[in-house]
Amino acid sequence: MRPDHQPDGQVKRSFIEEARRAQIVACAVEVIAEVGYGQASLARIAQRAGISKGVISYHFSGKEELIQEVAAYVVAKARGHMRPHIEAAPDPAGRLRAFIESNLDFIGTHPHELRALADILINARDGNGAPLSDPSGQSGAIQSLERILRQGQQAGQFRPFNTRVMAASVRAALDAVSGQLIADPDLDLPAYATDLIDLFERATRAESGTTS
Repeated sequence: MRPDHQPDGQVKRSFIEEARRAQIVACAVEVIAEVGYGQASLARIAQRAGISKGVISYHFSGKEELIQEVAAYVVAKARGHMRPHIEAAPDPAGRLRAFIESNLDFIGTHPHELRALADILINARDGNGAPLSDPSGQSGAIQSLERILRQGQQAGQFRPFNTRVMAASVRAALDAVSGQLIADPDLDLPAYATDLIDLFERATRAESGTTS
């Protein structure tokens, strides 16, 4: 038996059902971080949660739906961590700096979530063997960066450039940190953030005398 659907297509769940789903997702994060996506079976996740595999099957149609939910959970948590820092910045240049700095801070302070999401991005496949469609919300992150970059150009803080190319470059540079940190847990993230911020400030900065 699955939760009922409302007329708008949204699933109607009770507080207890939402709490159980959150517990399952949290346990899935821990298991994937520890043993990897390939070994993170529903049975193993259920064992970590102290429930039967059937309970997971009640709340999720299968591993693919659960993994999509895990990825969405990590992305939402990262955005919640980053948003206050970005919104507090006084101008587009500050928002770009805050985007990079807060993203790396999240990576450093949430190692289990980082490892789980990185493994999902590399290994997760749908029922047809194809990679899951944008599980990390990559397109949304690039659009957010593009908005910041366009605002900076409009304000005269940033030089003219293709905002999609620059946004994708920033996102790729940040995504690369995850793999490096997994390989080298002692990576100096604050220093890395400083250098990355300097790199993109130099890449986006308007020439002297052109700012308004």
